[in-house]
Amino acid sequence: MTKVKWRELPKLLSANGIDAVVLDNYDFYAAVVPIRLGMPYAVLSNALHFDYSGSTPLCVYGWAHENTPAAKERNRQGVSKFGQMLIRSNAEIIAEVERAGIKPNWEDPSSLFSDLPWITQCPREFDFENAHWPKQFKYTGLSTTEKADPS
Repeated sequence: MTKVKWRELPKLLSANGIDAVVLDNYDFYAAVVPIRLGMPYAVLSNALHFDYSGSTPLCVYGWAHENTPAAKERNRQGVSKFGQMLIRSNAEIIAEVERAGIKPNWEDPSSLFSDLPWITQCPREFDFENAHWPKQFKYTGLSTTEKADPS
């Protein structure tokens, strides 16, 4: 998917006069397109957001949240394994992107996030206790037209 976007999305964006985009954080490496175009982009987590810091368990693992040094090391190792899996499964597009002069820290998928908002629909109350989020990280809470059940 990323390879198709890399080749086709610039033409589509240009043809339609689009000058900024919002990317889903589950669409790994999609940010390379607006980076290539010098286009502003924000990130939206319409499912669980990814915490690549290792402070909390990455959302793809079923680990309990703990603040112990051992748990944080386990979390960091999990992030590293996940990052390596992304690199292996995207090696071809990574090479193409680097040939274009874009060289983010592929080991850290969050290095592709912009300074514009990174929005999660996860209510703050449902997230792990965590104080490391970057300034652009924002909670929106419920993102449906339904009201929360007060009971």
